[in-house]
Amino acid sequence: MRTIHADLLTAQQAQNKDPYVKMTIDGTDYGTDSGKLISYEWREEPYRESAVIVLGNSDRAFDSINLLGKSFFIGEGYVSAGAVNRYCGDGAGSDSPPTLWVKSQIIISMEGKSICVLECEGAWGKLREQSFTGIAGSFASLVVDEVLVISGSTGTLAQIPVNGTSVAITGKTITTDYTVTAATGVITEVGGNLPDGNYLVTYNYPVRAPYLGLTFISADVIFDLVEDILVAAGFTLNAIGTQDDGITTGFNPVFTANPESFESPAYTIKKLMDMTKSYLRQVEGSAFEVVYPQSADAVQETYYSDQAPYFKEYAERKSLVVPNSIVVFANKNADGSWTDPPMITSAAATDADSIAAYGTVSKYYIEPYLDNQTDADNRASALLTKIKSEALAGRLVLNFMDCRVELFDKEQILDGRGI
Repeated sequence: MRTIHADLLTAQQAQNKDPYVKMTIDGTDYGTDSGKLISYEWREEPYRESAVIVLGNSDRAFDSINLLGKSFFIGEGYVSAGAVNRYCGDGAGSDSPPTLWVKSQIIISMEGKSICVLECEGAWGKLREQSFTGIAGSFASLVVDEVLVISGSTGTLAQIPVNGTSVAITGKTITTDYTVTAATGVITEVGGNLPDGNYLVTYNYPVRAPYLGLTFISADVIFDLVEDILVAAGFTLNAIGTQDDGITTGFNPVFTANPESFESPAYTIKKLMDMTKSYLRQVEGSAFEVVYPQSADAVQETYYSDQAPYFKEYAERKSLVVPNSIVVFANKNADGSWTDPPMITSAAATDADSIAAYGTVSKYYIEPYLDNQTDADNRASALLTKIKSEALAGRLVLNFMDCRVELFDKEQILDGRGI
């Protein structure tokens, strides 16, 4: 929840309110003081922000003003004590909202009226427009579903190692047990230490970009990877603080970058965050932060039917958790096959209430590169946590702007109507 000035909090909860909006784009304010703001609709959703702003153009000023590509924020607020205009991002103790960018500017002419419509998007939109081409040093080893066959003391790699790449063979040490001819990919055993047989091969790329269709063992945990991707795209990631689910900062992922074509940074980040119980939200300016919602979290705001702060309307939907049992199969064999053992089966992550009401509905996930029970259990738990997060949904209508509310805040509704 955003921090706002005490006077702004008092003003927004007062019975008589005077809303105020600051909207400075390219040095000019198009908010309340301009007299041009007709309406705006601003949406903040997981992995998406957008806004549609309607401005008066009776003086035809926007015919010669180009706002395309300009960044700004919508500073919602109120006229507070002493007729002072308080708003989010005013530099007087109220946090700024996320940044938006103008993507389209539309001039509409009708009888007796001309308006300008700005279609805007947030950081997730920008992250969707770029291509993820890799991060030097963030990935250590390339996982290859390749079984090297050694026969007659030699074998040939499917890929010829280039660009300073080394090759690791499970349980063997390079130069002591084998040598690699870089030009041909031929592997030769040393001193009888590489007997005939089948071996799992891993290619080690200290620096390689672009990453296209390659599966990497990350040298960093998920939090550091996400931060690297955001910084490369021109954004930042705040310190995780108390929002650590134990996976985000404790797991080095294995994942495929750009399996068919170049992905966007937004998609790559979402793939990584889907391995966790947490979410990302854009906050002040161009920064992001990790949010780990939990049922034990403290309520950040309560809205009432019979006292301030009032709510106008609230609709709540409860849904069954389906699927309600998640099982992960992990740790495939070195030759690409699945046998048990060494296959790891996670403990089933289950929702007891849904199972009692509806019966067990299982869903199975294959995670071949998870190689221990803890990671397999964590993945199953994370997947079910994300599914359960959608079981309770609500639509709250307020008769005022609550300038503090952010995505993933925990709100409480106390409804005394009809009692």
